[in-house]
Amino acid sequence: MKQELQEILMGKYPDIFRDRNRPMTETLICFGLEVGDGWYTVIDNLCHELTTIQNECNLIAKASQVKEKFATLHFYIDIVPTKDCDIITNTRVWLTNFRLLVCKMHAYWLLPLIDRFTHVSYQGPHYGPYKRFNMYKWTRRIHDAINKAEAVSAVTCELCGEPGNCDTSHAWIATVCDKCKDKRYEEPKKEEDIE
Repeated sequence: MKQELQEILMGKYPDIFRDRNRPMTETLICFGLEVGDGWYTVIDNLCHELTTIQNECNLIAKASQVKEKFATLHFYIDIVPTKDCDIITNTRVWLTNFRLLVCKMHAYWLLPLIDRFTHVSYQGPHYGPYKRFNMYKWTRRIHDAINKAEAVSAVTCELCGEPGNCDTSHAWIATVCDKCKDKRYEEPKKEEDIE
Protein backbone atom coordinates (compact mmCIF):
# COMPACT_ATOMS: atom_id res chain seq x y z
CA MET A 1 0.00 0.00 0.00
CA LYS A 2 1.22 3.50 -0.74
CA GLN A 3 2.88 5.27 2.15
CA GLU A 4 0.34 8.14 2.06
CA LEU A 5 -2.59 5.75 2.51
CA GLN A 6 -0.80 3.94 5.31
CA GLU A 7 -0.16 7.20 7.14
CA ILE A 8 -3.85 8.12 6.88
CA LEU A 9 -4.93 4.79 8.39
CA MET A 10 -2.28 4.84 11.10
CA GLY A 11 -3.14 8.42 12.02
CA LYS A 12 -6.86 7.67 12.09
CA TYR A 13 -6.46 4.55 14.28
CA PRO A 14 -3.42 5.15 16.53
CA ASP A 15 -4.43 2.53 19.12
CA ILE A 16 -4.62 -0.27 16.56
CA PHE A 17 -1.31 0.66 14.91
CA ARG A 18 0.47 1.72 18.11
CA ASP A 19 3.49 -0.54 17.45
CA ARG A 20 4.28 0.74 13.96
CA ASN A 21 7.53 2.38 15.10
CA ARG A 22 8.78 -0.55 17.19
CA PRO A 23 11.70 -2.69 15.95
CA MET A 24 11.14 -5.78 13.83
CA THR A 25 12.34 -7.97 16.68
CA GLU A 26 9.11 -7.08 18.53
CA THR A 27 6.48 -6.73 15.81
CA LEU A 28 6.01 -7.10 12.06
CA ILE A 29 3.72 -4.07 11.71
CA CYS A 30 6.94 -2.03 11.39
CA PHE A 31 7.00 -3.15 7.73
CA GLY A 32 3.69 -1.37 7.18
CA LEU A 33 0.57 -2.68 5.51
CA GLU A 34 1.79 -5.24 3.00
CA VAL A 35 -1.29 -5.15 0.76
CA GLY A 36 -2.41 -3.33 -2.37
CA ASP A 37 -4.13 0.06 -2.42
CA GLY A 38 -7.48 -1.50 -3.35
CA TRP A 39 -7.95 -2.90 0.14
CA TYR A 40 -7.69 0.51 1.81
CA THR A 41 -11.47 0.67 2.30
CA VAL A 42 -11.62 -2.92 3.62
CA ILE A 43 -8.95 -2.15 6.24
CA ASP A 44 -10.52 1.22 7.08
CA ASN A 45 -13.91 -0.41 7.71
CA LEU A 46 -12.31 -3.13 9.81
CA CYS A 47 -10.39 -0.63 11.94
CA HIS A 48 -13.55 1.42 12.44
CA GLU A 49 -15.39 -1.68 13.68
CA LEU A 50 -12.48 -2.62 15.97
CA THR A 51 -12.50 0.90 17.41
CA THR A 52 -16.24 0.63 18.07
CA ILE A 53 -15.69 -2.64 19.93
CA GLN A 54 -12.78 -1.09 21.82
CA ASN A 55 -14.97 1.76 23.04
CA GLU A 56 -17.54 -0.70 24.37
CA CYS A 57 -15.26 -3.10 26.24
CA ASN A 58 -11.88 -1.50 27.04
CA LEU A 59 -9.95 -3.95 24.86
CA ILE A 60 -7.60 -2.91 22.05
CA ALA A 61 -6.97 -5.12 19.04
CA LYS A 62 -3.37 -4.09 18.40
CA ALA A 63 -2.21 -4.95 14.87
CA SER A 64 0.92 -7.08 14.77
CA GLN A 65 0.97 -7.77 11.01
CA VAL A 66 -1.21 -6.88 8.01
CA LYS A 67 -0.49 -8.67 4.76
CA GLU A 68 -1.89 -10.47 1.72
CA LYS A 69 -1.66 -14.23 1.81
CA PHE A 70 -3.30 -16.63 -0.65
CA ALA A 71 -5.27 -13.77 -2.25
CA THR A 72 -6.92 -12.58 0.96
CA LEU A 73 -6.22 -10.09 3.70
CA HIS A 74 -4.56 -11.44 6.85
CA PHE A 75 -4.88 -9.09 9.82
CA TYR A 76 -2.92 -10.46 12.80
CA ILE A 77 -3.60 -8.89 16.19
CA ASP A 78 -2.74 -8.98 19.86
CA ILE A 79 -5.62 -8.18 22.18
CA VAL A 80 -4.53 -5.91 25.01
CA PRO A 81 -6.52 -4.08 27.69
CA THR A 82 -6.70 -0.31 27.73
CA LYS A 83 -4.75 1.56 30.38
CA ASP A 84 -7.74 2.00 32.68
CA CYS A 85 -8.38 -1.76 33.05
CA ASP A 86 -7.75 -3.47 36.37
CA ILE A 87 -5.72 -6.58 37.18
CA ILE A 88 -8.68 -8.94 36.80
CA THR A 89 -9.36 -7.76 33.27
CA ASN A 90 -5.64 -7.93 32.41
CA THR A 91 -5.56 -11.54 33.55
CA ARG A 92 -8.67 -12.38 31.57
CA VAL A 93 -7.21 -10.85 28.41
CA TRP A 94 -4.09 -12.97 28.80
CA LEU A 95 -6.17 -16.11 29.40
CA THR A 96 -8.38 -15.41 26.41
CA ASN A 97 -5.36 -14.97 24.13
CA PHE A 98 -4.01 -18.20 25.57
CA ARG A 99 -7.37 -19.87 24.83
CA LEU A 100 -7.10 -18.92 21.15
CA LEU A 101 -3.58 -20.34 21.05
CA VAL A 102 -4.79 -23.56 22.71
CA CYS A 103 -7.48 -23.91 20.03
CA LYS A 104 -4.91 -23.51 17.27
CA MET A 105 -2.76 -26.17 18.90
CA HIS A 106 -5.78 -28.51 19.30
CA ALA A 107 -5.12 -28.89 23.05
CA TYR A 108 -8.83 -28.82 23.80
CA TRP A 109 -8.45 -30.51 27.19
CA LEU A 110 -7.24 -27.13 28.60
CA LEU A 111 -10.37 -25.23 27.55
CA PRO A 112 -12.60 -25.99 30.60
CA LEU A 113 -9.93 -24.65 32.94
CA ILE A 114 -9.42 -21.47 30.90
CA ASP A 115 -13.17 -20.94 30.43
CA ARG A 116 -13.71 -21.11 34.15
CA PHE A 117 -11.71 -17.89 34.54
CA THR A 118 -12.74 -16.02 31.38
CA HIS A 119 -16.52 -16.49 31.54
CA VAL A 120 -17.09 -15.53 35.17
CA SER A 121 -19.15 -12.38 35.55
CA TYR A 122 -17.25 -9.41 36.85
CA GLN A 123 -18.72 -6.54 38.80
CA GLY A 124 -16.33 -3.67 38.76
CA PRO A 125 -16.03 0.08 38.37
CA HIS A 126 -15.42 0.03 34.60
CA TYR A 127 -18.45 -2.02 33.66
CA GLY A 128 -21.08 -0.87 36.13
CA PRO A 129 -22.10 -2.61 39.34
CA TYR A 130 -24.33 -5.29 37.79
CA LYS A 131 -23.13 -5.62 34.23
CA ARG A 132 -21.70 -8.98 33.23
CA PHE A 133 -18.37 -8.83 31.45
CA ASN A 134 -17.75 -11.85 29.26
CA MET A 135 -14.21 -11.64 27.87
CA TYR A 136 -14.77 -14.38 25.31
CA LYS A 137 -17.79 -12.53 23.89
CA TRP A 138 -15.67 -9.45 23.15
CA THR A 139 -12.70 -11.30 21.70
CA ARG A 140 -15.10 -13.34 19.58
CA ARG A 141 -16.58 -10.06 18.22
CA ILE A 142 -13.08 -8.84 17.39
CA HIS A 143 -12.19 -12.04 15.54
CA ASP A 144 -15.57 -12.09 13.76
CA ALA A 145 -14.91 -8.55 12.47
CA ILE A 146 -11.49 -9.65 11.18
CA ASN A 147 -12.96 -12.77 9.54
CA LYS A 148 -15.61 -10.61 7.83
CA ALA A 149 -12.94 -8.24 6.46
CA GLU A 150 -10.90 -11.18 5.22
CA ALA A 151 -13.97 -12.55 3.42
CA VAL A 152 -14.63 -9.15 1.81
CA SER A 153 -11.01 -8.97 0.63
CA ALA A 154 -11.47 -12.28 -1.21
CA VAL A 155 -13.93 -10.60 -3.60
CA THR A 156 -12.28 -7.15 -3.79
CA CYS A 157 -9.49 -6.30 -6.22
CA GLU A 158 -6.31 -5.69 -4.27
CA LEU A 159 -5.07 -3.12 -6.80
CA CYS A 160 -8.11 -0.88 -7.41
CA GLY A 161 -10.86 -1.87 -4.94
CA GLU A 162 -13.41 -2.96 -7.55
CA PRO A 163 -15.14 -6.37 -7.32
CA GLY A 164 -12.68 -9.08 -8.25
CA ASN A 165 -11.96 -12.79 -8.30
CA CYS A 166 -9.09 -15.02 -7.30
CA ASP A 167 -6.59 -15.22 -10.17
CA THR A 168 -4.54 -18.42 -10.25
CA SER A 169 -3.30 -18.11 -13.82
CA HIS A 170 0.22 -17.17 -12.70
CA ALA A 171 2.51 -18.32 -9.93
CA TRP A 172 1.30 -15.71 -7.42
CA ILE A 173 -2.34 -16.07 -6.39
CA ALA A 174 -4.14 -12.72 -6.08
CA THR A 175 -7.63 -11.23 -6.02
CA VAL A 176 -7.92 -8.88 -8.99
CA CYS A 177 -10.63 -7.51 -11.28
CA ASP A 178 -10.61 -8.11 -15.03
CA LYS A 179 -9.10 -4.66 -15.75
CA CYS A 180 -6.20 -5.12 -13.33
CA LYS A 181 -5.50 -8.72 -14.27
CA ASP A 182 -3.28 -7.74 -17.20
CA LYS A 183 -1.66 -4.77 -15.39
CA ARG A 184 -0.47 -7.08 -12.68
CA TYR A 185 1.96 -8.88 -14.97
CA GLU A 186 3.25 -5.95 -17.03
CA GLU A 187 6.97 -5.42 -16.90
CA PRO A 188 7.95 -2.26 -15.04
CA LYS A 189 9.14 0.47 -17.38
CA LYS A 190 12.87 1.06 -17.39
CA GLU A 191 14.25 4.54 -16.88
CA GLU A 192 15.71 4.56 -20.40
CA ASP A 193 12.24 3.97 -21.87
CA ILE A 194 10.73 6.90 -19.98
CA GLU A 195 13.19 9.47 -21.37
